[in-house]
Amino acid sequence: ACVGETLQQREAGTTVEVVAAQTKAIADRVSDWTNVVLAYEPVW
Repeated sequence: ACVGETLQQREAGTTVEVVAAQTKAIADRVSDWTNVVLAYEPVW
């Protein structure tokens, strides 16, 4: 799974909030993290 912010979000200083929300959305749906890779891939 990839998470990351857009350039506009980065420039607005909301990177942490955006990535945290994306990570939470993934975590809410994943019950077994054994084979999950979480990658930070900003869109910019």
